[in-house]
Amino acid sequence: MRQPSELSYLDLQQIVESIQRFLYIDQDDAGREIWDPDKEWSGADVCEHLAHMLSLHQLVPEASRPVAGRPHPYGLDPIDGPAFRKQRQLLLSLATLAREGETYRASSADQDLLDGLVNLTDVIADQAHDKHGVDCLLEPGITCDCQKPGYFCSGVPGIVAHVENGQLSSGSKVESCDQCQRYPSDQAARDKLVELGIV
Repeated sequence: MRQPSELSYLDLQQIVESIQRFLYIDQDDAGREIWDPDKEWSGADVCEHLAHMLSLHQLVPEASRPVAGRPHPYGLDPIDGPAFRKQRQLLLSLATLAREGETYRASSADQDLLDGLVNLTDVIADQAHDKHGVDCLLEPGITCDCQKPGYFCSGVPGIVAHVENGQLSSGSKVESCDQCQRYPSDQAARDKLVELGIV
C-alpha cells in the first residue's frame, strides 16, 4: 500500500478532480453535462467511488495488518547501502575532478551508479513536490508537456496517454514523454500504467 506522501501532485489533482466531478456534475434536460451544487447523491455511492479512487492509486491495504506509526513525510523505500556508498564515492571523485578542471569518462559501472542517483533524485522530487514545489527534471517554472492538462495527460508524470475515468482508453497509445524522459521506453511507461492499475 502506498502512503499519501508518495503521491505526486498530479495524482492528488486527479483524485480531487474525480471526486469533484462525481459529486457535482449532473445532466440537464437536454442531456448536457452541467455543474450542479445541489446534485443529490447517496452515501453508499460516494463511499464506493472513494474506495475505487484509492484502489486506482494503490492506497488500499493488501491484507489485514497492524497500523504502524505515521511514516516520515519523505520516507523512501529501503536504500541499498553498499550501492549508495559507491554512488557517494563516485560523486566525490567527480567533484575532485571538476575542481581540478579534468575531464571524466564514465565506465558502464559508473553510468549505472549515476543512473541510480538520477532515479533517487526523481523519487525525492516526487515526494517533495507537493510541499516544496521541487521538480528536479525541469527548469523552474516550466511544466513538462506530459503534465499539462489536455487530451493526452495521463495523470502520471512522464507518461503520455489518453485516460478516461482512471482507465486507459480503448486503443490509446502509451508513450514515454520525450521531454522529461522519466521512463526509458514506451513499454516501460505502459508497464507503469499496468502497475498502477490504469491499464
